[in-house]
Amino acid sequence: MKNRIIEHSDCISILDKKNNAFLIDKEDLSKVLEYHNWFLYNGVPVALVNIGDRKYRRVYLRNVILDSISSRKKVYHFNNNKFDNRKGNISYTANNFIIRGDVAEMTFHNKLEAALVDTSLIEEIKKYSWSIGTRGYVMRMEYENGLYKKVILLHRIIVEPPDNMEVDHKDNNRLNNLKSNLRICTGSENGRNKKKYNNNSSSVYKGASWSTRDKNWVCVLSVGKKKFINIGSFNNEIACAHAYNFYAHYYHEEFASVNENLPPSDSWFLERVKGKRVSVFKGVSYQSKSNKWISSIFNKGKLKYLKKYDYEIEAALRYNEEAIKMNIPFYKLNIISNAHLDEIKLLGENDYKDEFKLIQEKEKKNA
Repeated sequence: MKNRIIEHSDCISILDKKNNAFLIDKEDLSKVLEYHNWFLYNGVPVALVNIGDRKYRRVYLRNVILDSISSRKKVYHFNNNKFDNRKGNISYTANNFIIRGDVAEMTFHNKLEAALVDTSLIEEIKKYSWSIGTRGYVMRMEYENGLYKKVILLHRIIVEPPDNMEVDHKDNNRLNNLKSNLRICTGSENGRNKKKYNNNSSSVYKGASWSTRDKNWVCVLSVGKKKFINIGSFNNEIACAHAYNFYAHYYHEEFASVNENLPPSDSWFLERVKGKRVSVFKGVSYQSKSNKWISSIFNKGKLKYLKKYDYEIEAALRYNEEAIKMNIPFYKLNIISNAHLDEIKLLGENDYKDEFKLIQEKEKKNA
């Protein structure tokens, strides 16, 4: 062999006449020594093999390392260094996997980002070359007869949703494709779990915006396709963001994407300003004249007004109390979430906690 060999602690360098160093793993040295001379051809390490009648064929170092000298498949160098032919740096697919227990990091050719997948799925994923699409999802192209057919998304392969359903990434990280982070949902549910994306808006918080006309902060929540509700107006931005979180938990439930790292506020609901308000609860409406929440219920086809309250949650609980007395089915009662219980605690009305226990007992009977 005409090449000089330099042994390092973790690898071996093979030098050509111009002292270009080609890196290989120590265990691959015996494969490389079978060839007479390695040199650089079009920026890639190659050797010549005599096939008879004074004819020679080029053998690529990367194919020798991968035990497929006759293969014409494309070989990827993950660090873009074609001199580095260690097995950890080369592959016939565009992806490499770093295994850490049950979780594996999936790297991409010529990309700094890495995706997360379950270790148990690696062998299936390895069958294809994956890349990061323009929308940030892990994807691959599927061809038929050499022509483009469709885009295949990795997260849909993992959870196999019906054609009319979507897949939601719980943490909003499109590169986190662990099974525990994926859930099948409708398009509407998927749209709820979205982070704030418009950095040019008047507020840094989701659901909050500044009203130049009224000079206050307005809270708006999406509750369906092109359907929004106006939660109300607030004196400060923090209270408005807390209001969005509160009602997002109520409407969006497990798909709620709320404002994080908010400064604590024990009385954000007191920061509402007078004006038109819409309640999220059944049987509750706002009376601007008295600045009160009115609880009412239909009884034998007639609307029965119950009482006026300072707080919306009080009116909602009063409606539930009357509905239970009238044996109205549980699914027609107001659902009191953990967020609403927090507001009850802020009000300091222990009687309403007892009311909530009554609702829970009603729920068990109807289960």
